[in-house]
Amino acid sequence: MTDALFRRGAKAFARDMADAGAAVVAAELSARPVGNPLGATHAVELGLLFPSTERWAEAPVIGPDGAAHLVEAGRELRAAWAEFATTGRLTTDRVRTGPGCSGGLRVVSRS
Repeated sequence: MTDALFRRGAKAFARDMADAGAAVVAAELSARPVGNPLGATHAVELGLLFPSTERWAEAPVIGPDGAAHLVEAGRELRAAWAEFATTGRLTTDRVRTGPGCSGGLRVVSRS
């Protein structure tokens, strides 16, 4: 389902942009809050990027206990996203999530 809904279109877009001369960094996020029965879901990155215990406490994508860990779990991801937003580069190919979350961000291609 992930391939059909997200990955194929994103890869085609990245390929089109690279063919047009743009510098492209493609990455996949596989973050999963500990105890979350849904796994690494679409939109889980929003809680890691904008951590608010109160706002995310009831969100199914964060899970029953994940909201309490969002600030620490997403610290390195927020730094990597800020680096990319300001420079257009990532200085690493892998960013792990912190306590309360497993997985992370993995660069899958660069052009």
